[in-house]
Amino acid sequence: MENFKNVSKRWQDVPWDPNRHYSAPWQWGTTGVSVNKTTYSGDINTSAIFMDPPEELVGKVNVIPEMSDVMAMAVWYAGGGVCTENKTVLKKVRNLLVAAKPKWLSMNYGMTEKMSNNDVLTSVNWSGSSYRVRLKNPDVAYGYHRKAIR
Repeated sequence: MENFKNVSKRWQDVPWDPNRHYSAPWQWGTTGVSVNKTTYSGDINTSAIFMDPPEELVGKVNVIPEMSDVMAMAVWYAGGGVCTENKTVLKKVRNLLVAAKPKWLSMNYGMTEKMSNNDVLTSVNWSGSSYRVRLKNPDVAYGYHRKAIR
């Protein structure tokens, strides 16, 4: 690729594709949960925000319809690991998601305006989008998953 010289060195030669014969870097960021802290003052560094929303967030949660991101967070929440094939964990994840969905407001992209205007109070979101929300609404914070259920 003509412009490949501009790609950061850390992404030029990666273990899953030595010398980048089959892939190209596209985006970099994280997936977490954006939360309006005026509505919820608890710990935001957990997927429980959308997997088992606290009462004050029930019906106010958006989940981006990016299933690889949502599934990864749900699997971690259920105590599984990346790309698990453990059917017990996957059944637990399915059951948790089915139970959680009625507590959500929506599954939608484009949360910058909606969260900035307080139309949505929490969302599974990407770091870049969450940054843009915070520029317009400093009450919104960005949390990462770190707690699994027991």
